[in-house]
Amino acid sequence: MSPGTESDVDEEMVEDSIRRFKNGSSAGPSGLYPGILKLIYTEGSRMAKDKLGVALARYVNTCLDGKLNNGFAPFFAGARLTGLANTNGGIRPIAVGTTLRRLVAKVAARQVYLQAGEYFVPRQLGICQSAGSEATIHAVRIVTENKKDDPSYIAYQVDS
Repeated sequence: MSPGTESDVDEEMVEDSIRRFKNGSSAGPSGLYPGILKLIYTEGSRMAKDKLGVALARYVNTCLDGKLNNGFAPFFAGARLTGLANTNGGIRPIAVGTTLRRLVAKVAARQVYLQAGEYFVPRQLGICQSAGSEATIHAVRIVTENKKDDPSYIAYQVDS
């Protein structure tokens, strides 16, 4: 989503992002639980799924294109704050944003994730791959172990 470009989120992307909400996810200030949206996609009629998908895709595109009315921002970006006791006897604040804002964020993150994979895969190991970092670590460990007696072998790690 580059500045000045239109988002092209479709119903499939919205459905995929809705299915990625964890079961039991809390509702934000709106009271709309992600589970309700998931239920519509798993148990609802085809017409309900289609209408919801079109409406949510339009909404997500509007948000990602920066065309949401500014007066709506406090409601869109608002969160329900809950205080949980922590181990030190203090209170740990937990903020739960609105389900629709979390949906927009999931869709945007998924698009960035896929674009990042296209860019980084030839240059960096472990990105956009399940357990990719772990595989890289194990491969480096094996190579380093096999080359430990080779004085010409140098391992260099950059961590920023």
